[in-house]
Amino acid sequence: MESEVTDKYQITADTFSRLAQRYQERFLEWPPYAQSYEWLLAEMAATDVRLLDVACGPGSLGLYLKRRRPELQITGTDLAPGMLALARGNIPDGEFLLKDSRDIATLEGQFDLCCCGFGLPYLDGTDLERFIAGAHDKLRPGGLLYLSTMEGEPERSGWQTSSSGDSVFIHYHRGAELQALLEQQGFTVFKQFRQASTNGDTDLFIFARRCLS
Repeated sequence: MESEVTDKYQITADTFSRLAQRYQERFLEWPPYAQSYEWLLAEMAATDVRLLDVACGPGSLGLYLKRRRPELQITGTDLAPGMLALARGNIPDGEFLLKDSRDIATLEGQFDLCCCGFGLPYLDGTDLERFIAGAHDKLRPGGLLYLSTMEGEPERSGWQTSSSGDSVFIHYHRGAELQALLEQQGFTVFKQFRQASTNGDTDLFIFARRCLS
């Protein structure tokens, strides 16, 4: 079973690495996500400078924030080397690490802000819980958490293969269950919104803070 999970994640990461340039051309500056980034900026305090961007891809989210907040110190993680190479070019003063989102608790120090833009669809329920626990560990008390994912019934989860034969395994998550999991792990969810995606799915955006105690 463990090897099956490893293969699922590795195949997906390999696909994203191979298609990184194509992904960047489409999503590096993707207008449908801009509203969520603006709300995130509005919630950030002047002293919030350390950003952990999990499943950072080519650095889309970090680049948007840094254009408005040049003082941000960005640490990005991803499992796709091709994505990390692009992120390093887009944000030259950032630190970008080849790291599994399930293992962010091993990073040094704490952060003011943790973001995971559309990384959750590539984690099953068990590993999602592990990621959220890691995010709680890496955020300072009161730190801000931003998540986005495709909302849907978990039964819809499975392989999605393009006409060119490139495959990724997509996990759908229910919004109510995500909120409950966050609260169980010591977060307060203060904002959620949904919008239709271009492929017919529902995109869910969640804003939360690590509890002070």
